[in-house]
Amino acid sequence: MIGPEDQREIIFHLKRDSAGYTGTLDYPAMASAGVSIDRIQLDGDSISLLVNAMQAEYFGSIEWADVDKTQIRRIIGDWSQAGEYVPVTLTHKD
Repeated sequence: MIGPEDQREIIFHLKRDSAGYTGTLDYPAMASAGVSIDRIQLDGDSISLLVNAMQAEYFGSIEWADVDKTQIRRIIGDWSQAGEYVPVTLTHKD
């Protein structure tokens, strides 16, 4: 579980294809890799991710790196797990 004092790395792998968005996440501190993201929803500049295996959700606002909205600079939001909400900022890495 990710708590308010947690400074561990979470790596999200999000991909877009003709069918929509798919993804997985890695949580190295818990030796978890390739955990399926069960739902990815985009609504304008808002995104939500559902990870059933961790009983968790992430809700965030996208900050774009370009005016065409093709590159994400970062996503500022909250990780929800076990009834607790923790602020989590996701940054783009190549």
